[in-house]
Amino acid sequence: LLVVRTVKRQAPSDDGGAQITDYILEYREEGTDSWNTYNDGTSISTSILVTNLENGITYEFQISAVNSAGTGDSSALIKETPV
Repeated sequence: LLVVRTVKRQAPSDDGGAQITDYILEYREEGTDSWNTYNDGTSISTSILVTNLENGITYEFQISAVNSAGTGDSSALIKETPV
């Protein structure tokens, strides 16, 4: 089944003085160890439409901001279960 979920990204409280140029969204099924990077291209949008998730499975998401200084720390885990 094709499932779509919108994940909201919040701008980090400290950008290190450089403008954010991208956000990286990683996801995995809850209880697994391997993270997948969601390919949304380069985007500074604060929301992303995630597709191809399975209903009834809980997913964990984490988001990192990117700027000229590099990639920042990952956000706290966001858990979602598409229905």
